[in-house]
Amino acid sequence: MCHELTHISYKDHISVIMWRILCCLFWFNPFIHEMEKEFIHAMEHRCDRKTVQHFKLPPLQYAQSLLTCLKRSMVHQHQYQGFAHFSSSALSVDEYKQRLIDIVKPKRMSQVSVTVILCVVSIGVLFTKYITKPIFNVTPPAWQYPVKNISISSHFGHISKIRNNRPHGGIDFIGTTGTHIYNAAPGKVLIADATSLASKYGNVVLIQHSNGYQTLYSHLDDFNVEAGDWLKHYQVIGSMGSTGKVTGAHLHFEMLQNGQRIDPLSKYSN
Repeated sequence: MCHELTHISYKDHISVIMWRILCCLFWFNPFIHEMEKEFIHAMEHRCDRKTVQHFKLPPLQYAQSLLTCLKRSMVHQHQYQGFAHFSSSALSVDEYKQRLIDIVKPKRMSQVSVTVILCVVSIGVLFTKYITKPIFNVTPPAWQYPVKNISISSHFGHISKIRNNRPHGGIDFIGTTGTHIYNAAPGKVLIADATSLASKYGNVVLIQHSNGYQTLYSHLDDFNVEAGDWLKHYQVIGSMGSTGKVTGAHLHFEMLQNGQRIDPLSKYSN
């Protein structure tokens, strides 16, 4: 109880919420979750020190109480444990051990650690802004066709027996096996395999762009990107093929906005 009251007095619950918001806003920054983890650790160390000081608790007794909480949380790990962060996934055994040692033999580093972490976060956010600006910004992508020689065999919404009379969800570019396929705009590769989506797509690449746009490239003969890759403008991502459910070599190209398929040609001026 004393531990939680200390968290409340320092408004740590607001800090945790702000961290969650930061993690959502800067989800593409590979360092943001690690920084959040370090901040939580520093916050807990500070809370331990302040709790012992303010409530004049014997450090050993306080450490034993937290150890009891840890044992109980391991038994009831699916229940909410509050700000003490004694869930099985929050800290490693060594980190728990170090925290208990710091309670019994306190170091004057907790407050400094929090300040350092805040500085690192500020630098990290600025770094994120500059490294991601070319790819994820507030302006819509500047689209280019995924093939150089444009020859469309099936338009968006077309009805065909091969699709069980369902409207076509994209457009088909015809060509020969091995024709280079390009990303239509800068973005991050989400999928590059033949198993994540329905087998009818064959080898497929799915790319996340800015403003909630995604593009899908399927029936590829091969691809030379992998999930997690960041793509600049108009890179070769694979080659045209006939994998999946097809009648011949072509590229099935889809464009989605906020999860909804749209006509890709509506985004091109010609």
